Amino acid sequence: MPRALGSLARRIPDAAPPGAFITSITPNTDYDFGGTAVTIVGAGFTGATSVGVGSALLTSLVVVDDNTITGVTGDADEPTVAVNVNVSTPSGVITGYSMFTYWSPKSLSNLAHWLDAHLSVTITQVGFGDVSRWNDRSGNSRDVFAASGEEPKFLATAPPGSVVGNTVEFDDSTGTKWLKTDTFNAADAYTVFTVSNRVTGTNTVFYEHVSPGVPTKGFEVGYGSVGDSGVSPTYDTYLGDGSGISGQNVSTINTGWELLRFRGGTGSSFTPEIFQGGSLVSSFSSDGFAGADSGTSDGLGIFGGGGDVAQHCEIIYYDRKLSDADCDLVEAYLDAKWGGALI
Repeated sequence: MPRALGSLARRIPDAAPPGAFITSITPNTDYDFGGTAVTIVGAGFTGATSVGVGSALLTSLVVVDDNTITGVTGDADEPTVAVNVNVSTPSGVITGYSMFTYWSPKSLSNLAHWLDAHLSVTITQVGFGDVSRWNDRSGNSRDVFAASGEEPKFLATAPPGSVVGNTVEFDDSTGTKWLKTDTFNAADAYTVFTVSNRVTGTNTVFYEHVSPGVPTKGFEVGYGSVGDSGVSPTYDTYLGDGSGISGQNVSTINTGWELLRFRGGTGSSFTPEIFQGGSLVSSFSSDGFAGADSGTSDGLGIFGGGGDVAQHCEIIYYDRKLSDADCDLVEAYLDAKWGGALI
């Protein structure tokens, strides 16, 4: 055998020896951000150096004995299919096939957009923490960008008690900060979740989508701003051509971190709803909308205005009306991820 190939072969662990196997991993599901203590049972674990659950390695690894390993799941950006568990030992790698599943917003259909400050690698910074780009995690490549002078700030802070960190702050005291994209249009129905903090002021919009030359037509969820009914600060949600915007604001906003849900669409079966911390705070008596925007977008994104300050950790947008059960899944995920005190 040539020297190079022989050297390579010596670096590749042999197959697991006879009698080595994985029987179970408990629990066998977790959120994609990890942090859950697990126990692996099987045989042949003596001398194990690492354990991979999908693409993520266990932390706090303890080889209790030849039959048991404990550890804590790591941060994994995984598909929703079951993944393998791999125990690396001096004698080879022991594999348990399709034994573990991670849950994430991708586990539900019609995920259209997902911005997640927890993964700092999804955020491009220029200068001193200026955010020029925030990558979409939905798989749809709908990244949002900032024009020069409109960049929000990246902060290595998050809601108290969160197991993950990082925030994107929109401080408009020196002008509007705006991240936007033109790669998709508003659908006929929507469910939007946000983990956000109104620091000061009344005016931050999580999404705005308007057609060129028709600023009242499109899609918006947020607070203050378009359609203000005279009570401020208040939440907004609308989708349509502007005919039903007036009076769609509701519920005085608190300063501090909140988990918000905006759900609605066009037609009588999509009455707009707004939830705070998993609880319904408004359900409008009629949809009030004439139709969804199907034109070319000249702005969909997150922005503030009027010298206000808001911080956003995560924004998830589905282009359908999620069921109550599906909404509960997403809100439980966000609550566990960002501190356990949002619902």
